[in-house]
Amino acid sequence: MLLSCLLQDLEKQRHEVPAIPKCDVAVITGDIVRGASLDDSNFSETFIKQYQEATSFLIQLSEELFDGDTGRILLIPGNHDICWQICQQSTEPIETTGRMDVPKLLDGVNSPYRWSWADRQLYRIKDSDLYKKRLNYFKDFFDTFYRVNGNTFSLEDNEQAVNFVIEDQKALFTGFSSLYGNDCYDHRGRIFADCVARNGLKLRKSEMADISLKIAFWHHSLESSEYGVDHLNRTEVLPLLIDQSYCIGLHGHKHRSEVISFAYHLNPELFMPIVSSGSLCGSPYAIPAGYRRQYNIIEINEIQSKIKIHVREWFNNTTFTSAKLQEFGGKSWIEKDLPLLKEIIKRKPQILDNLSVSIEKAEMYLRDNKFEDALCLLRKLPQDVPIVHNLVLETLHALGKWDEIISLVQNPLNSHELSIVIDALCKKGAFDSAHLMISERENDTSTYDKNFIEMQKKRVDIERRIALE
Repeated sequence: MLLSCLLQDLEKQRHEVPAIPKCDVAVITGDIVRGASLDDSNFSETFIKQYQEATSFLIQLSEELFDGDTGRILLIPGNHDICWQICQQSTEPIETTGRMDVPKLLDGVNSPYRWSWADRQLYRIKDSDLYKKRLNYFKDFFDTFYRVNGNTFSLEDNEQAVNFVIEDQKALFTGFSSLYGNDCYDHRGRIFADCVARNGLKLRKSEMADISLKIAFWHHSLESSEYGVDHLNRTEVLPLLIDQSYCIGLHGHKHRSEVISFAYHLNPELFMPIVSSGSLCGSPYAIPAGYRRQYNIIEINEIQSKIKIHVREWFNNTTFTSAKLQEFGGKSWIEKDLPLLKEIIKRKPQILDNLSVSIEKAEMYLRDNKFEDALCLLRKLPQDVPIVHNLVLETLHALGKWDEIISLVQNPLNSHELSIVIDALCKKGAFDSAHLMISERENDTSTYDKNFIEMQKKRVDIERRIALE
């Protein structure tokens, strides 16, 4: 019923005022499952069953919204995805009678000690390898869900960041686990600062470095209710994300929609909007008093450097509708500036000028048949720029680097790319693969002309006959 109501709501949004466009991606900020209580003797079965249900729901969602592309559903774990039984098995009780140093033992982000108020007992993590496996069930689910896309979740604390690039490299979404040190005894939300730093270095050396719109998402909220400790280490982590040019932050855990502007301490004008999402599937006991089930629709206007957040709310246990929030002045949406994105775009003209010079130089190398020089230069440029991508393909073709062409163009986007990769496959004698690639695009009449497809088929047949002679 939930999926049906969600899909109906998404359909009617395009006819509302203001109208809401179709979604590009779905971001899920943790708590994929309810988890298992410590007294659940069949906890393994509980987790497996819950993740099976979640997988079924998410696959149906991807089929309805994204033609089955699970890579457009972006996931990160929450505290309910932790197996408390494994946490407990990895610890041992420590005698505290007569000890005066318990507060000191618990102090520090990396402390292996935990205090349990339930039994007034001090514990120590005795098996760190087993402790890391508290997210094993989530990892199995995550790796299976993304087996086609190749994304995996690491159990190592400093590698728990996953980068998702949406189609045409319009935006980079990075999911960070906020579960560093979180377990059945310690409920604090923490993103490991070293994980943010390591991922930043990784991005600098990749094609993703030049993407302007960068969005970070995690599970824990910036603040706890009352005297709780389950909040993010925001003063440590958010400045790091701003330094790495992340324009927006998304999170869950709070079970209600909200927008907070986190000011950068070195330049308060460069603030980052932090958007909290309500709970789509949460039980009535988890949702704060006065609120209902909610989810957000977010529009980003890169030209104006603005973000608009629409909040949808469960009504009468039968349908979703636009929320009326006091925080938004009684409206269902709110708009915020993106000063970090504006600053990045402001610097783009210089980048584009430098890019133009390099492209002209590469084209000169090609005219002079200096293909190796051209390729060396082109590989230093952002590969997501269409003209750079096309020049790389032409250079590889001139050098006869067929394997690289086949590896680079696994999913041709136009006739030019299809023609080049078909030629490369024929040169390698992979005629069946060439025919398969053509037939897979035969019905895509909006991209490929029928005569062009027929010409490619004949071309492969001719190449095959020549090879047999």
